[in-house]
Amino acid sequence: MQKFIGKIDCPVLYAELVAAIGEPKDDSWYLVGSTESVEVYYDATYDEGKIKALVEVHINNAETRALNKVKDTKKEEIRQRFNSESNLPVKAEGKTWNGGYDSAIKLDAARRLAESAGLKEVAFYDIENKACVLSHTSAQKVVTTLAGDYQLKFARKQTLFASISQADTENKVNHISWDI
Repeated sequence: MQKFIGKIDCPVLYAELVAAIGEPKDDSWYLVGSTESVEVYYDATYDEGKIKALVEVHINNAETRALNKVKDTKKEEIRQRFNSESNLPVKAEGKTWNGGYDSAIKLDAARRLAESAGLKEVAFYDIENKACVLSHTSAQKVVTTLAGDYQLKFARKQTLFASISQADTENKVNHISWDI
């Protein structure tokens, strides 16, 4: 399957789309430059350079462009909130640690290196940059807590992004919030 995303901007392509899916049953799409300038984006399979089957058709008119702008704005709002919240401090094993993906990865790497070197303990540095000597079990709990905190926030962001993508009105998009 060859993927192509384009817009109907020539009579030949328009004719191929009509041949593949039939004439539009309503005024949902047109040849650009006809009665209304509407872009129709599509994914299609091809046979000898001609459209064989349409996989998906997306109409992009003024209404969908406005909805997409609202969706993009909401995604950016969610992304910014995720970026700030995912790096908040996390409590584990009686200490407060820097949160976030990078912290979890770095602490896990330090734990694994100490374990590989045959050391019985590993030194982590808490949020105040004080050395904390931990057993491998305690170090693993810290790493797991940080990773779990990050994953919960990442899953929340991804779920909200999916809700934004599925929303079909500006009102539905506007009701999506990190806090709800």
